[in-house]
Amino acid sequence: MTPVQHFSGRAPGKINSTLWGSWVVSSEKIKVYFSGDGGYSGTFIALGDRYGPFDIAFVEGGAYNADWSEVHMFTNETVQASIDLKAKVLFPIHWSKFDLSIHPWDEPIIHFSKEAGRRNVNISTPMISEVFDLTNLPKNPWWEALRN
Repeated sequence: MTPVQHFSGRAPGKINSTLWGSWVVSSEKIKVYFSGDGGYSGTFIALGDRYGPFDIAFVEGGAYNADWSEVHMFTNETVQASIDLKAKVLFPIHWSKFDLSIHPWDEPIIHFSKEAGRRNVNISTPMISEVFDLTNLPKNPWWEALRN
């Protein structure tokens, strides 16, 4: 378990009484980072320096809003976090499955794709529930067929 910037506590009187964390999973064959839920901070640089480079980083970047900027990342921050983590592949998470913010459901992936292309970041974009392996990561823009 590694640090992430977020608050904790969903019950009255229980604010910040439990941990909120991210995860590093490492073996001789692969290094994986999973951000969980959190905002952008310098923690990603520290984690990249200490545990990176990562083969793949699952990093949140949806349900963003200016009022939640310390606990949910904007898409450009997600791409920056993957760079800070020294990830070979960014797997954007925390978008489209649940509609938690005021932006359109597909706005995050549209922005991820543009920002990743602009910054030369390799992203993987499987469809929700798609089974895949890490040697053949999906890059299909499936959301485009669902746009109205």
